[in-house]
Amino acid sequence: MKDYFYQTGKCCICEIQSEDLLIDSSTYFFSLVPFAASFPFEIWIIPRNHSAHFHELDAEMSCMKTLSCGVAGGLGTWQYGKRRCRCLALDLGGLMRQILRKMSFQLNNPPYNFMIHSSPLHVDGSELAYSHWFIQIVPQLIPTTGFELGTGCHINPVLPEDAAKVLREVIVPVFAHERRMVGFSPPSKIVDYSEAFTTKEMFPTREYLLNWARAIGRENGFTVIIQRSDNGGSGKKKIGRKTTVILGCERSGRYRQYKDALARKTGTKKCGCPFRLRGRPVRNGDGWKVNVVCGFHNHEVIETAIGSTYAGRLSGEEKSLVDDLTRSMVKPKDILQTLKARNEENLTSIKQIYNVRQALKRSRNIEMEHSA
Repeated sequence: MKDYFYQTGKCCICEIQSEDLLIDSSTYFFSLVPFAASFPFEIWIIPRNHSAHFHELDAEMSCMKTLSCGVAGGLGTWQYGKRRCRCLALDLGGLMRQILRKMSFQLNNPPYNFMIHSSPLHVDGSELAYSHWFIQIVPQLIPTTGFELGTGCHINPVLPEDAAKVLREVIVPVFAHERRMVGFSPPSKIVDYSEAFTTKEMFPTREYLLNWARAIGRENGFTVIIQRSDNGGSGKKKIGRKTTVILGCERSGRYRQYKDALARKTGTKKCGCPFRLRGRPVRNGDGWKVNVVCGFHNHEVIETAIGSTYAGRLSGEEKSLVDDLTRSMVKPKDILQTLKARNEENLTSIKQIYNVRQALKRSRNIEMEHSA
């Protein structure tokens, strides 16, 4: 930093302009992977305006208060300074939270260290011109071996441009309370359907609410499912519980491998979609209402729901029909045509017909074993 300043008269950190190294930015700060980083996926969070000391976030408010009382003599400027200082702290916290979540999602929640690099308090004023404080985040991805310990040189197998691109393209789930944060703007790849599900309509029953949400989801290219439901309990179990139903996208959550299951060789549609709706009855008992907890999807919506696991699910009556037709030696493609002829809105695929046939066959075999 010192040599660069004496050669150019500028702070080297203030001069960073490479878009390839940039990860994310906010109003007052930006994050990047430093050029020639010592560690894989090392991240720096840097204030946009030149500042040598980290504690100047708090000092700025005091300076504004003194200036306003001595010059303007009013309270308005001090209040503005207080709000600005609070915005700086919130802005830094919001960006750091975003970066840590990206690192957690992309790098499988690694352990990490973060350091605040700030100039000493009592230094010559001339040194402050080339000192720029920043936060360094170092995920612990590879161990420090003998070469690093012996030579003091670090081996980084990941190019900084590649690391920045990987972290930049991570889609982080966004929830309702985060949209109210100062300076928040959702990533461009996330699709927001909050308006489609925002309504003041009162639904007479829980089933009406579910049917409405599923219909809106189908119109927009995704399937709404029940993630969690609570009837409020009874007796001692009712303490602290409320009747509610949580709805989400069929691609929410993560795939979990069972202990005794074979290694999964196929993909999964689960991508941690953050979409959430909350339905609950009105206090006066006039019906149900729905609120949008998070209206964002972190994936592309489908053009057609045909073949969707949930949208193409068969009812009990349809399963009985499939069982009867299977016993009558009807081919799967003819069974599918029969179902669609009975219900024009049926979205079942031929694959689901085969799956239902196999499930019915297994259940019959189990019944035969128990009866024997």
